Amino acid sequence: MTLPDSPVSPRAAQTIAAATATLSAFIIVLRYLYGRNAPYPAIVTDPTKVAKRISGKEDEYDFNEYDVIILGGGTAGCVLASRLSEDPSLRVLLLEAGNSAMKNPFAIIPLSYSLMFHTKHEWDLWTVPQRKAGSVQKYWPRAKLLGGCSCLNAMIFHAGAPEDYNEWALLQKGHEGALQWSYRELLPYLRKFEKYHPSPEFPEVDPAQRGNAGPVDVGYFGWVAPGTRKFIEACANVGIPAVPDVNTPKGSMGVTKGRRVTSEYAYLTPEVLARPNLKVVTGAHVTRILFDTSGPITRAVGAEFTQPNGEKFRVKARKEVVLSAGAVHTPQILMLSGVGPADHLKSLDIPVVADLPGVGSNLMDHVVVDLNYRDRTGNSLAFLRGRTLKHKLKLVRAIWEYKFRKTGPLTSNVAEAIAFVRSDDPKLFPPSEFPPEKTPEDTSSGPGAPDIELFFTPVGYKMHTGDNMPPGEYFGLHGVLLSGHTAAPTYAIGEKAADLIKAALAKA
Repeated sequence: MTLPDSPVSPRAAQTIAAATATLSAFIIVLRYLYGRNAPYPAIVTDPTKVAKRISGKEDEYDFNEYDVIILGGGTAGCVLASRLSEDPSLRVLLLEAGNSAMKNPFAIIPLSYSLMFHTKHEWDLWTVPQRKAGSVQKYWPRAKLLGGCSCLNAMIFHAGAPEDYNEWALLQKGHEGALQWSYRELLPYLRKFEKYHPSPEFPEVDPAQRGNAGPVDVGYFGWVAPGTRKFIEACANVGIPAVPDVNTPKGSMGVTKGRRVTSEYAYLTPEVLARPNLKVVTGAHVTRILFDTSGPITRAVGAEFTQPNGEKFRVKARKEVVLSAGAVHTPQILMLSGVGPADHLKSLDIPVVADLPGVGSNLMDHVVVDLNYRDRTGNSLAFLRGRTLKHKLKLVRAIWEYKFRKTGPLTSNVAEAIAFVRSDDPKLFPPSEFPPEKTPEDTSSGPGAPDIELFFTPVGYKMHTGDNMPPGEYFGLHGVLLSGHTAAPTYAIGEKAADLIKAALAKA
């Protein structure tokens, strides 16, 4: 068979080969440099050191015991493991299905997180066909790493609107402890985890309104595309005010500019992992919670987990089992353990421990409309995929700039600027064009809180996986039905939960 002549000249072919070889060498160097971390005694890859292998009947062995077992080492799980093990009298065990992200360059370099999509580092989840979204299945990235989705998100720090937290308290309808979840009560925890770094580019941000001693570094560290600044200017032109800080008690309305710090990096530090009372097991896929139903009150007393090779293990909790496995796996583990809608559990031959019909129901995600435009400035982030010689050379330069200067396009978080607005703002949505009687009432946001997010990306994409645009340079404008982002509230809830558990254990 005769192959067609190559459209690339021999000289260009040599250049492409050299660029490709250089890129490969850089990636090898990155993996080497980020893989030299010293081992920590708390991180355990051999579960026989902390748990008992199941080899016969369930009552033929003794449990390995801990005071507190945390199921799931995601954003909140790492917070809990760190804070609870501050008490040297508590033996704490953290179980995580994934591995540590500390040696993973794609979980370290801010821009590269999408390169973990559809890999062993995430769960590769897809929804069922969405009847009101073209009946298509939607990809739902969920990290399978210590640190959870703090390794795989867009690194947006957004505390959220005070009104939304107050809605949490109101939804509990006066139940005991409801007011503890109001904004006023959670504000100290929002500041507890944060270490804000002031920026000379944003002198209007008041550091007194921010946390300054927490483990999570927050600041304006990332690369800013020229189009990002144009987006902020355009927002001001249509009536969305530029706000220096949307993370204070004043609220979230306005437009602002948004680095990755994972919860593993922030909370499972070498000092924390050196604690003799903390163990972290990676590759531990929790399959169920163990309950004691012999007494008048059913109690969670342990957990069962498997290793990638299929071996099963069990551990026992003397005081607390904390389930912190995320929005998808928390209800799954509950149902596998017999907690959930009884009819559904019986149909799968799962013994019912508690009939709770709401478990596994009402999962919702925000609706997004993506608009993509040709970028004629040459500042798009499309070079990350390295499809052309020009892109490969830009990628090599960007890797060098990031590795040796910690600057450049690889520090972008993709969603570089965000505007929060309300759908009933008459300046943006004139009643003559959007009659109030024909506008559906939004019940998902508190009064005065935003219900629409607009954000700019210096790269275009059609789907969450990103690599699906025609050749060329693009930027994107995106509209989201969203009141706020969840990373910051999750850190705060982890901090508060740790204090609540400590108080309960002290009282007991």
